Amino acid sequence: MTLLNMPDHERLGYAETSQRGYLTRDPDIVAGWATNYDLLQVEALSQADSAAMIRKIREGFQPGDRSQHRGAARRRMAQVQLQRGRRRVRRGDA
Repeated sequence: MTLLNMPDHERLGYAETSQRGYLTRDPDIVAGWATNYDLLQVEALSQADSAAMIRKIREGFQPGDRSQHRGAARRRMAQVQLQRGRRRVRRGDA
């Protein structure tokens, strides 16, 4: 998704799928996309925290046993997401 702010202050939205691109000028659609983008920015981890999370998930990775790794990585990711959700609820952001 790309949000475009034009010189005449019009806002456009552009999104792609594997089949096509989609350009919209509809202010309601663009506003919804902008809101979703803002929410993603608020929820996103910092670069340092993202790197730490990736390192934590990769811990114990054994290249010869991918099926075991996938299960362990999913469990660790679920735990990280659960902890983040609990922090949001405690802060009243949910």
